[in-house]
Amino acid sequence: MIIVCDPICHAGEHIPFNAGMLEVIRRAFPDERIFFLGEQSHVAQLKRQVTLPTTDSISWMTISIPDRYSRYSKRFCDELRIIWRQVKPLCQSANGILLFTAVQASTLVVLKLLSRFISHDLTLQVVLHGLGDIGGKRSRHPIRRFQDMRTALTMPYGRNIQYLALEVDIKEAILKNLPSLDQQLEVIEHPIPPNEQALRLIGLRPPVKFGFLGRAEEVRGFPVFLKLASAMVKEYQGKVEFHAIGRYNKKEDFSSITDVLVTKPCMERLERRDFIEKAKKLHFVIFPLSPQFYHLAASGSVMDAIAWGKPVIARNIPILASLFRNYGDIGFIFDDEIELHEIVRNIIERGNDTHYKLQIDNMKKVREDRSTIVLAKTYRKIYAKMLPKL
Repeated sequence: MIIVCDPICHAGEHIPFNAGMLEVIRRAFPDERIFFLGEQSHVAQLKRQVTLPTTDSISWMTISIPDRYSRYSKRFCDELRIIWRQVKPLCQSANGILLFTAVQASTLVVLKLLSRFISHDLTLQVVLHGLGDIGGKRSRHPIRRFQDMRTALTMPYGRNIQYLALEVDIKEAILKNLPSLDQQLEVIEHPIPPNEQALRLIGLRPPVKFGFLGRAEEVRGFPVFLKLASAMVKEYQGKVEFHAIGRYNKKEDFSSITDVLVTKPCMERLERRDFIEKAKKLHFVIFPLSPQFYHLAASGSVMDAIAWGKPVIARNIPILASLFRNYGDIGFIFDDEIELHEIVRNIIERGNDTHYKLQIDNMKKVREDRSTIVLAKTYRKIYAKMLPKL
C-alpha cells in the first residue's frame, strides 16, 4: 500500500508536480494500491491532470487542511489530527510507503514525533520543495527558532524518514548546510507534467514572443522581466512581444506598471488549460529567478517549458546551469541584466530559425529524461535503499 498526502496545497497549487509524482509511483509499483489525500479542490484538479488509467487506479480521499498562513501552533494541531486520524489507520501494510509531496516545518515536526508510533515496516518519504534559507541568519527568539525548517530537519527522531530533493544541485546545497542528512537525502528529478504534449512548433519570425511563467513576484524575477520588456518594446516596436502568463502575488502588486505586456498576469490562478493555451504563442520563456531563493527550490515553470518544448533564457544559477551542462543548447543563459538584454537583442535582430529548431530538439532530450517512465526506475531504486533499514 502506498499513501500519498499533500497537507499544504489548495486548488491548482503544485498540480503538475503532484500529478507527475503519482504517475511515477504508479509506474514504479503497478500492482500496489495507492491512496491520495488532499484538499477537495486540489483533488478535483489533480484528477484531471493525471492520465485516465492512473486516475481510475487511485483511491482519492479529501481532507480539511489548515490555511497556508496559519500560525505555527494551529498548523501543528491540525496536521497532527490529519496524520494521526486519517493517515495512520491506512499504514497497516508491510513494506508500504507514506509519501508527503509538500511539508512545512510544523508538518515535519509532527511526522517525526509520530514516526515512533508508525510501523517500522513503513517507508516514510518527504519531498523537500522550498526550504527558505536554511543556511542563513536565524532568529534569536527561541520560539521562532524552534519553528523554522532547519530545526524541523535536525531535531531528533525521524531516522526512518527519507528526504527527496528535486535536483542534484538542491541536494548538494542542502548537504552543504546540513551534512547530517547525508544518509537520508536522495534525488528524484522534478517530473514533467503528465498528460501534456509538446506544443506546436512555431517558426522564429517577428514579432518574437518572450514569456514569463508563474506568479508575478520578485523572487521569480518579475521586475527584471518588466524592465526588459519596457526597454525592448521601446527599442523594437512591432518586432517583439512580452507575455506574462500566471497571476499576481497579492503581496507584490505590479498591476500598475504592466502596460508594456501583451498578456498580463491575472488576479486569480489560471485554469491549466488556459495556462497552456496562452503559452502556445511563445517562442522563448525567460527565467530571471532569484539565486537566493532558487538554490534550494526547484521550479515547476521550468518543467512546463521543457514539457512544451519552449527554449529558455535562464539566469545562471545551479539548477538551471546544470540543464545546459547536461543537454547543451536549450536556449541561452545569462549572468546579469546587461547580458539578458543583449541576448534578447540578438534574437530579435539575428534570430536564426534553424538554430531555434535545434534548441527545441535538445529540449526533447530533457523531456525524455524527466518522463515518468524514466523516473519510475529511479524511484524504485530510492525505495530499495530503505529496505535494509526497515
